[in-house]
This record gives sequence, C-alpha cells and structure tokens, in this order.
Amino acid sequence: MAKYKAMPRRDDGAVIANAEGVTFGKMIKQLRERCNLSLRGACGEIGISTAYLSDLENDRRYPPVGDVIKRMLSTYRVDENTEYEVMELIGLGRKELAPDMAEFLRKNQFARLVVRKLMQADNLDSLVVDNADESLAIISAVDGLISKGVETRKFDADIED
Repeated sequence: MAKYKAMPRRDDGAVIANAEGVTFGKMIKQLRERCNLSLRGACGEIGISTAYLSDLENDRRYPPVGDVIKRMLSTYRVDENTEYEVMELIGLGRKELAPDMAEFLRKNQFARLVVRKLMQADNLDSLVVDNADESLAIISAVDGLISKGVETRKFDADIED
C-alpha cells in the first residue's frame, strides 16, 4: 500500500491541469525528454529515486517543492517563463498558491497590499481582457521600476498592517 498522499483530482477524477490540459507530470516529463535524459539519468543528476520521478511524471504524487524542484529545474535547464509555468502547475497540482508566489508574498508586505487591493475587484480577469492596453501598461510600469532598481522596501514605512 502506498504511504504517500495521492494527487488531488477534480470531481470527475481527472488530474488537475492547466487551461491547455497540461499536468505537472506531463510538463516535467517533456522537460526531461527535451534534455535527452533517461529517467535514471535525470534521477542521478537530481538526486531522487527513479520510482519517485516516475510517480511524479505519471501524476501519482503531489508535485515537490523546495530543493527537489530547484534541482529538477536546474537539471532540465528551464528558462524563466518555463519556470513560471512549472510553479503554476505545482500550485494547481497541490491545490495551493504556486510556491514561488507564496514565498514572495510571505516576504513582501507591499506585494500583499497590492494583492489585497486586487482582491477588491470583481471579475479581475475580465478587467484584464477588457482593458488589455491599460493592464499591459501597468505591468510594464512595474517591470520598469524593478529594472531600474527601485526597491519595494522603501514603501514599507508607508504601509500599515
């Protein structure tokens, strides 16, 4: 009998996937194969057992977090966009917030304030779609501030818990 917690599933029994139908397991298997790594070869580099990686690739276990996922992403040489996708799939697969976002929000008061303000909007996704130009401008402005080295820490003094 398996001693680990089985993957969460939707009400219809299917493994939780993103909008394109990709699960965490399917994504990491594609990444491993793209690197021309065998299951055993990947496990040797990541430092996990073949049974564990096989279970992950076949969506039989919860996606890992922490050092295991870091070593996996490093071994598979993923770019930043792919890392975001993997983190989102981990969040979906675990029915939690993506682990990189959860850690970021725990550490950044300003980010929590921004998220709380966004939570006040009804149907936020439609706001982004209906106002794509404005949404892109906001994202670009934030990206520009960050790239210029503006630290959110300077705003912490203005924000109360």
